[in-house]
Amino acid sequence: MTRNNAATRYSKFPLVVVYYNVDFSVQYLQGTQFWRNKILPFADKFKVQKYRFAVADEEEFAKELGEVGLGDSGLEHNVVVFGYDGKKYPMDPEKYDGELDENLEEFMKGISSGKVKPYVKSAPVPNDDKGPLKTLVASNFAKIALDESKDALIEFYAPWCGHCKAFEPKYKQLAAKLKGEQPNLILAKFDATANDAPANFNVEGFPTIYFAPAGKKDVPIQYKGTRDLDDLTKFMKKHAVKSFQKPKEEL
Repeated sequence: MTRNNAATRYSKFPLVVVYYNVDFSVQYLQGTQFWRNKILPFADKFKVQKYRFAVADEEEFAKELGEVGLGDSGLEHNVVVFGYDGKKYPMDPEKYDGELDENLEEFMKGISSGKVKPYVKSAPVPNDDKGPLKTLVASNFAKIALDESKDALIEFYAPWCGHCKAFEPKYKQLAAKLKGEQPNLILAKFDATANDAPANFNVEGFPTIYFAPAGKKDVPIQYKGTRDLDDLTKFMKKHAVKSFQKPKEEL
């Protein structure tokens, strides 16, 4: 696999990529063939499970390896499985630190059984996050934003985004106003450049705002209106399940 064909990795079949120091030039064909021959038995064995295999130069894909925690693994080889759903499964260098043929089969079985979990990029959890506007990271997103007992409004932003910077003081103002009024509502922000967003929150630009109603977290609703606070509040009221509820009339 090279940069020229890397975009085809996400297909209907998951792809297993073995990265090592390789030069695909004709004069180095023998060295390249050595690694291909080591991988062929695994490709044949896991073909029934629809896995496809490829080899790639670790230097050419150094940035990509760094993004899944393999930038400085210290191993002669690194392995990443790209699922058809876009999830990435890097082979942990601390657990699989032996020869490739000793570890690859065990790693593949772990993926097939669900024991190996996909890599999720996450910033550290904030030490002090007691303000009205919560700061989410990938590792605490489910606990806070997907709490089924509360509605949640989440802004996915980028630190360099001018529109996000302009919106932030207004968003904090709204969060402060609603904190006491709506105890079953969470307003939060999520740096989508430092964290991997959940698959059902599609983020293609900044800021992107979603409302995740209680009991319906698997189908969040994207806000496509203006960043006017009144419009945003009307949007939340329209889709709210636990918040903005009118008090029941006394009988």
